Amino acid sequence: MWDLDWPGRRSFERRLVKKCFPDSSFSEIGTPCFTCLVGGGGRINNYKQRLDLSYGFPDRGPDLYIEYPRILPMRDGRTINSLGTSSQYHVFDNGPQGEVKICYGLDWNASFTCIMPLIRGVIWIDGYENHLRTGETIASFIDRFRKKLEAASQNRSGIIQMPFTETNLHRFADTLRIQPHNLIQQIAY
Repeated sequence: MWDLDWPGRRSFERRLVKKCFPDSSFSEIGTPCFTCLVGGGGRINNYKQRLDLSYGFPDRGPDLYIEYPRILPMRDGRTINSLGTSSQYHVFDNGPQGEVKICYGLDWNASFTCIMPLIRGVIWIDGYENHLRTGETIASFIDRFRKKLEAASQNRSGIIQMPFTETNLHRFADTLRIQPHNLIQQIAY
């Protein structure tokens, strides 16, 4: 069921997403959705992620897709799209146009905002890029990421001492205009 305050919630989500993802856009044509561009920071490709606010939002979690590129090759020549649901690659069956649907691993409730799945989408993209370079699964990358976050949370400043990938957590947090210690609390898988 749509929230009775959907216009107020929509306005809040739009402002929040725009603050964290300045290049984002919101569309109400068809299924309401956010699209966000993700690129740079040493990444091989540019990406567009789409967060569909399906019927039932905010009580039901939004669906997260990689809209561009539509086909995501794997290091071994297969495609992520061909995997179907895979815990090793954090994906569900493909979306309506064949795009990869990301499992962002939340027990969703209406108190969450759209920022959480979008940030996790950026982490997924970094895991995918790591897979292209090394062949490591996205699940393994996320496990290492989680361990780095846990280690950083033990550090008083919340600073990860070494770069996690080519893009360190501080640059990632700066890009999203979030303090690193807040980022750690928000995205721990």
